[in-house]
Amino acid sequence: MSEKKYESIWWVSTLLTFILFNINNMTIRNDVIYIGLFIVYALFIFFVRINYNKYIKEKQEKNI
Repeated sequence: MSEKKYESIWWVSTLLTFILFNINNMTIRNDVIYIGLFIVYALFIFFVRINYNKYIKEKQEKNI
């Protein structure tokens, strides 16, 4: 995977979360949904960050 792929995953997930927050704000207005969305978003970004760091580390090891 390339760095641009991780960047695009981050942007898409951030945009999707922003849209879901706004839909929740306009329709349901439930705080539990906000908390759930935030937890899912944070975990997803956490795992993307871990995989990105592994990718960078492997890339640096190949260059050495």
